[in-house]
Amino acid sequence: MISIDLEDPRDLQKIEDGPYFLESNQDKCIIIDEIQRKPEIFVWLRPLIDKNRIPARFIILGSASPVILKKATESLAGRIAYLELSGIKFNELPKPIELKTHWLRGGFPTPLLTNHTQKKCMV
Repeated sequence: MISIDLEDPRDLQKIEDGPYFLESNQDKCIIIDEIQRKPEIFVWLRPLIDKNRIPARFIILGSASPVILKKATESLAGRIAYLELSGIKFNELPKPIELKTHWLRGGFPTPLLTNHTQKKCMV
């Protein structure tokens, strides 16, 4: 598995020659985060997917803006599935976490599930 974060300059450099990088790592699962920073990747992926139709070889994460979704749909029609991931809902919480905690911390795992006894960070 290879994970690429397109907000990290080092990862951006890794995919300087994107088609070559993707093709040379096509035997691995490649996770690409913040795809909205480089939407041309959708075009690079299409021929690789067509050559080897193994599901979930590429996992794309990032903004669900209408522009990005349109670009992905046009480039990867019939080759892509969308999953919308939401935060942790109140009825999914482990018992020790109360409604007030969920309300104040939100539904993202790290702040929500952080141990209550840890020192609080002041921003």
